Amino acid sequence: MARHNGYTQGEGPASTGSANREATSLHDVEAIVEAVRLARTLASQAGAAFYGVFADHASQPVICIDSEFPKVSATSRRICTADDAWPRRQARPLDPVWWHGEAGNRTDAGSRRFILARAIAALTPNLPGIALPVYCRSGSGFVVFAGHGLTLDDAALCELHRRCFPLFAAARSVAQAHVNGFDALSSREVQCLQLTADGRTSEEIAAQLGLSVHTVNRYLAASTQKLNAVSRVHAVAKAMRMSIVE
Repeated sequence: MARHNGYTQGEGPASTGSANREATSLHDVEAIVEAVRLARTLASQAGAAFYGVFADHASQPVICIDSEFPKVSATSRRICTADDAWPRRQARPLDPVWWHGEAGNRTDAGSRRFILARAIAALTPNLPGIALPVYCRSGSGFVVFAGHGLTLDDAALCELHRRCFPLFAAARSVAQAHVNGFDALSSREVQCLQLTADGRTSEEIAAQLGLSVHTVNRYLAASTQKLNAVSRVHAVAKAMRMSIVE
């Protein structure tokens, strides 16, 4: 009997490996839900309009989740390319950093807002914010909160920083596929994922690309497996996190 994407037609998982991958993916979904819930709670308590959780990867950060999840905000994309203000690059890498909203403008000692945090150039133009370096067993990163309504003093900052460690541990699974690598997607698989992200059905994608519906579904199933996702929607969400689709 023919096998398709690790399954035998009419049967369950074709191997223990497939079952393990599915169990891992379900665990990832649960971690994502928990991370988003906790991030929104912390942002609300801090009075932040924006939040973002970033993981260290080589010389460039990777976005895990932000306030526009499952999409990626323009603010997060800017932070990922703001090498001059990367908060992890400091002598004391676990010290929080903060900034005023003016891009490229460093604050002076007289306008210092936090005793326990160092002022840096703005990571979020036009929005004051803070970045809290964090780590877990599988890596390190930082969490950003920004907004004109930030309501934090040094005591609240310490408590927020403490609560960002479990947040990072939960959110990092979103970027795990990117950090660890995955099988490369073909151009057709990316096309089908992008059109799915745009809200197209399999029938509409097939008509636009001149393919059969069966072929479109095969491409989407392959990309879902490569991204270690549990569904088409989950695959699109992961692809957005990795900037494969928009």
